Amino acid sequence: MALPRIAGRFHSTLARVVLDMALSMRKEYEINQVVISGGVFQNRILKGKMLELLTAEQFMVYLPRRIPVNDQGIAAGQLAIGAARKDMI
Repeated sequence: MALPRIAGRFHSTLARVVLDMALSMRKEYEINQVVISGGVFQNRILKGKMLELLTAEQFMVYLPRRIPVNDQGIAAGQLAIGAARKDMI
């Protein structure tokens, strides 16, 4: 089997796993929004496959615009969590 075909199957499988998780969470928590973030989504093939699958299932998909998807964006997430916890104290 050619390497590009193996890579394509890997990306398709991973995208399908994420879709299955989103569908499960939609059913359990009655949510319809998905945020795609993290360094793995610098991979345009994976991001494209996920967008295709999620939008086909009518999910609202959000992508970062101002904050990088890679490790540079971790601090922004930490700040958001810290701000939310501050209100809990």
